[in-house]
Order: sequence, then C-alpha cells, then structure tokens
Amino acid sequence: MMITYAQATRVHHSIAAAAQATSSVVTVAICDAAGDPVLIARPDGAMGFTADIALAKARTAARFNNTTAALEELWSDRPVYAHSLIAQGGWFVGRGGVPLRVDGHTIGAVGVSGGDPEREAQIAQLAADELDEQVSK
Repeated sequence: MMITYAQATRVHHSIAAAAQATSSVVTVAICDAAGDPVLIARPDGAMGFTADIALAKARTAARFNNTTAALEELWSDRPVYAHSLIAQGGWFVGRGGVPLRVDGHTIGAVGVSGGDPEREAQIAQLAADELDEQVSK
C-alpha cells in the first residue's frame, strides 16, 4: 500500500497547523514508500532551499524506513559513511524526516524543513501518528 494524495494532504495540513500554532514557517515534503514525491508545500516566507531539504528528509526516511533523527544517531560514529551517502545527493541525515506507517506498514514518509530541528521532528512525528490513527480505524 502506498500513500494517497488525500492522505498526503492530511499530513501536510496537520503539520501546517502545528507550525502555524508556533508561528513557524516550514516546508513539507511527502513521498511514497519508494521515495518518490507525492506532495511538496513551501509556504510564503519559507526559504527556497527548504523544499530540497524537506524532500531529501522524506526520501531518506522512506528508503531507510527509519526517522532521519535515528539515522543521525546511528551513524554518528560513522561520519565517513554519512558524508559519503549525502555526497551521492538526495539524502539527509538529521532531524525532520519520519516514515508514515499504517498498521505497521510503511506507506511513505514526510520531511519538514525550515524550523528548529527538534520541532521539525516533533511535528512530523505527530502528523505520522495522526495518519496512522485515522487510517487504521
């Protein structure tokens, strides 16, 4: 099962609302389980490069089936590996990317960029949890 555009839209709206509540401006990218883009939303006021970073976070979370924060921690003692991976292009090792799972199956991933890294990871995880709860009902 892959994420639908309607599901991606729900994830985006959840993140946009959470960001607005703290006066944050963040870009959101949602990709399917293969890492291909489904939705990218860069609001007014967001820096242009945040779209590329958000997509890289989503793609990394999808293809490694793990949060980018967990990968950052996992590879902290392997900086050469992490840097080599990033040098290939399209990857990101840091906070803000979260797999989207429904009933334990990864259907895609979300990447958030443009704010505080801890907050990016937090709102991405909250949106992922909301999606799982909504779809699993």
